Amino acid sequence: MAKLQPPINPDDLFALLYHAVAISQVYFPTQRQRTQHGTIRKMMTGTSARPGTLLESSGYCRTNDSLLWGDIELFMVMDPEHPTCQVLLMRVKHRLNKRKRNKGVPPIYSYTERNDNLGYCVIQDILDFAFEDDAFASEYIKEPWDIWRHTKVPEHRKSVPIHIKKEMWRILVFRPGVQNEEGKWITHPTRALTAKQFGEDENNLSRATGMEKVENLTEHQHNHVMGHTKGEIFRAYVNPYAGDTQSIYLGTPTSEALNKLSTHASLTRDPAAPQCLTKEQKEAVENYPELIQAKQEHHNCKQQLVLWYGKIQKAAGTLEAQEYVKINWLVRATHKKLQKCAFEQVYDEYFQSIGNTIIKQNYCRQPIRFETCWRIGSSHWSFILNSIISMSPKTC
Repeated sequence: MAKLQPPINPDDLFALLYHAVAISQVYFPTQRQRTQHGTIRKMMTGTSARPGTLLESSGYCRTNDSLLWGDIELFMVMDPEHPTCQVLLMRVKHRLNKRKRNKGVPPIYSYTERNDNLGYCVIQDILDFAFEDDAFASEYIKEPWDIWRHTKVPEHRKSVPIHIKKEMWRILVFRPGVQNEEGKWITHPTRALTAKQFGEDENNLSRATGMEKVENLTEHQHNHVMGHTKGEIFRAYVNPYAGDTQSIYLGTPTSEALNKLSTHASLTRDPAAPQCLTKEQKEAVENYPELIQAKQEHHNCKQQLVLWYGKIQKAAGTLEAQEYVKINWLVRATHKKLQKCAFEQVYDEYFQSIGNTIIKQNYCRQPIRFETCWRIGSSHWSFILNSIISMSPKTC
């Protein structure tokens, strides 16, 4: 049989994380929002969890239920392969699997400390959030070095539990940004980050990275791991790209590198893909008949209010004023919808014509060049950023 590959493999994940941290200009209100987005990506890729398992599901809006600090267990353990070494181990309970939300015995997934590349390490991210939330029960764990300095495993044990405060058990791990009374962006203390918001951020980051298919991160293929009970659901998530069947039928050695490239999202990735509408394209949207009609209705309603009341302010509280407000919101919604549709069309057309563009530019001896715009990360993220940059592929 052909070897099925997950839509997002470690190489694809590396490219996404690297771009989001080092290059992307996609806006996040706080550094934690950017960091936890990468954490969710890593957890989804590593366990095939659906967004609604880790975040507030769109099917259960306003429940404010997602991954809790009480769902996480941290341990310092002795490495069985290297008895003189200690490593961190984390267990995460998935209570919110589809059709099994908060029912029965939930599956538990284990994460181990990654020392080869901190950018892949989920535990490092969780530790960062825990210190920010002051979630550790021990009064002697106040800084990251304390995690390794004060957790030597006794000879009669295999691990040292690193407990979470009891009062933190019902606190959500992934939370959105919110403005405080002073207008500064902070992490909301109690509200859950929604799968909808994560999806919007993911689409923006995928486009910024140059992915042709922006929804591929949430397409998973493991029926049992996702907790699905119906095979029809499983089949809908299977990777549509086939493996190296030609090598199997011909009896020739399989090229793993080509097989990976042909079945993964990196095949069509293009960082030079458009990120927004140009000035000319935005002006073209203003001439769409649907928007012109909505603006005309808004203008007519405004003129009518001025004719009847002299000023719009004097019409406050009347049925006519309510209708005016409704039409005003309609114009805004129409404008936003048309711009979104126009951008999606431009984005799709780019990938449909980029091959011809490259051939033409090469023929004219004017090869396409893309200049990377680097984004400087914040200081507390620098250790992960430096690790990712050091692991990035080098060009000749």
